[in-house]
Amino acid sequence: MDGIKKCIVNEYTYDRMQDCHWTSYREFYDWNVKCLQESQDDAIWLHHFCKLLSSDRIKLMDEESCATFSAYGFYYDENKNIVLVNPR
Repeated sequence: MDGIKKCIVNEYTYDRMQDCHWTSYREFYDWNVKCLQESQDDAIWLHHFCKLLSSDRIKLMDEESCATFSAYGFYYDENKNIVLVNPR
């Protein structure tokens, strides 16, 4: 699971997120680890997905500008949805 944890967004990105449900990065990080532990299916799928993220094989496209971005991480939102993140 350590490989998956490396793909959870970092504290710098967390600090920039608006309307956070959590009061600290530690709480946010612990929430994400808890979500991973609750779903073996997610953990298995995200393990492979994080390998693809690390090798720059996952892209996101903004429909407005049609520009593509490399995805680099993810997090679970307060509703346990998986949110993909691209760099600034």
